[in-house]
Amino acid sequence: LHEAVGGNTELAEKLNEKYRAWFKGFEDMIEIYYGIEKGPLNRGIAVFIDAMVDGFALMELLGIKTVEQPEVKQIISYILSEEFGKNLQSFSSQN
Repeated sequence: LHEAVGGNTELAEKLNEKYRAWFKGFEDMIEIYYGIEKGPLNRGIAVFIDAMVDGFALMELLGIKTVEQPEVKQIISYILSEEFGKNLQSFSSQN
């Protein structure tokens, strides 16, 4: 990552390709799990989830144990809940 950000354009492009594939995978999961058709909302959620996963992975590598905190576990549980999916569907139908 450091090399890609530091100007290695070949590596940066490879990472961009990986991120596009991960976004597509998250979009597919969101469509299946939450019932949100592919589109701007689905894509936004996919990007958000990917950023959250990246952030947690980076923090773990740095020894920061945020995922173990009860309030973080509660938020993750909510994001994976049926209630969250229903709220997304309601939000989707309003926009």
